[in-house]
Amino acid sequence: MTGEAARGLKTSGVSTSGDKISGLNIPGERMYGTMRSGLRIAGLKIPGDNTNGDMATGERIIGTKVNGERIIGHSAQGDVMRVENSHGDRISGPIRVGDEMKADNTTGEKTEFTLAKGASASNK
Repeated sequence: MTGEAARGLKTSGVSTSGDKISGLNIPGERMYGTMRSGLRIAGLKIPGDNTNGDMATGERIIGTKVNGERIIGHSAQGDVMRVENSHGDRISGPIRVGDEMKADNTTGEKTEFTLAKGASASNK
């Protein structure tokens, strides 16, 4: 682990299946990045919310639902949000903070996701 205590910077690396994790500790928030199969994820955790996102630029939000479904999307610009449910289905659609979107996934289920002070998704 290396870092600058004065700036609160902490960096760590995990060599499991080639994954690398690094983070910047800010009071009340956590930032981490994951490298997995060439996919890089980084963001700040919003206290009290089940959401990891870059609060400074609003570029990326990563959320995990109780049943293990994952939500990955771009928040501030209202760009793409991808939902991956427990079956591995993926749904893409536009999203803006506070908006609710619905989409059909590959199995014909209705997937509803909302991004507002935390990310959530439900299959109906």
